[in-house]
Order: sequence, then C-alpha cells, then structure tokens
Amino acid sequence: MPSVKRHYQLAIVGSGSGGREAALVAAKEGLKVLLIEKDTLGGTCLHHGCYPVRALRACAEATKDRQRGAKYGLENGGTPAGFEKWLTVQRRVSARLTQEVNNQMERAGVSVRFANASLTAPNQLHIAS
Repeated sequence: MPSVKRHYQLAIVGSGSGGREAALVAAKEGLKVLLIEKDTLGGTCLHHGCYPVRALRACAEATKDRQRGAKYGLENGGTPAGFEKWLTVQRRVSARLTQEVNNQMERAGVSVRFANASLTAPNQLHIAS
C-alpha cells in the first residue's frame, strides 16, 4: 500500500495529560496539529491511574457509609454492590472521560490518529496502524 504524506505543523505522540494539553494549546495558537495515540484517548491517568482509582474509592466510600448507617439502625437501602459493579462504574467513568477528550480535540480542530508512531528522520514521522 502506498504511503500517504500529510503535513502538520505539530505532531504529538500520546494523548495523556501532557499530550492532550499540548495539542489543545497548539491548536488554540493556530497550528495544524496531529495527535497520535496507540491505544485509547486519555492515557494512563484516565484508564489505569488516577480516575479509575477515584471511581473505585467512591464506590468503597459509598459502601462504607451504607454499612456505617446500618450500624446505627438506619436503613441501608439494599445490599452493597459487588466488585464487578464497581468495575462497571469505573469503566463508565473512563469511557465518559475518553469521550470528553475526543470532543475537546474535535472542537479544537486537532486531527487524531490511532496508531504507533516513530521518528524516521528529522521532521519526519512514520505512522503504522
């Protein structure tokens, strides 16, 4: 398959916090930006780090509060959800945040490509799907 050359003023590899912010700032300054991500928009923090941990912690706190209330005779509103339901909440949070990153890129006019990228020469990037 023949290679297709496209020209951008800035190519950013990775859509984590730094890549996302760099793409948005550069686009705001008027640059033609390409954001390349090998996996899912948002990077580690959105999918395996901060946000998923916070979602699980919120589930744990809700369960703990429910149990604490039952100890004092308050109705607990049902049985605590199992860990699988917590993971469902976590995935839903990550999916919502990923969609928000995608929306930000679209509004800013940033092109997004899902692929692996490597530098092949100065000012030249090879993108392999």
